Amino acid sequence: MNVLHAPMKTAALTLRLRPRHQRLIRQAAELAEETTSEWARGVLMRAAQRQIRQAERQEE
Repeated sequence: MNVLHAPMKTAALTLRLRPRHQRLIRQAAELAEETTSEWARGVLMRAAQRQIRQAERQEE
């Protein structure tokens, strides 16, 4: 099997949101021309990376 074409393993993340929060997230995703999942993944990954970097700096 070609590694470049291997099926991607994914996991679902379920969030509880207030309706207005869900509308805001969908609106932001539309403005970015991304699906809600793509937009949320990007935002969450950047936030996670930023928080980890900050924690690592505090440990120094």
